[in-house]
Amino acid sequence: MVINIALRFILEVCALAFLAYWGFQSSQDLLIRLLLGIGLPLFIAILWGVFGSPAAPIPFQRISSAIARTINIWFSCISIILFR
Repeated sequence: MVINIALRFILEVCALAFLAYWGFQSSQDLLIRLLLGIGLPLFIAILWGVFGSPAAPIPFQRISSAIARTINIWFSCISIILFR
């Protein structure tokens, strides 16, 4: 059980790191790079903290939480593949 939780945490942190990488690589304009590279992972982390975390003030239902995590990880993987 502890290994499962630790692995999920590591994958979520990697997903945020991939989103930051994608944001910094997505444009030549510095302002857009900063907005996407810092703003997008921060926005996703805030959403997760409000809706997806175990101590969330407005928790998802069980299936919605799984869908949100899956979308987050897939979006991160796709962004790394497309913007290498």
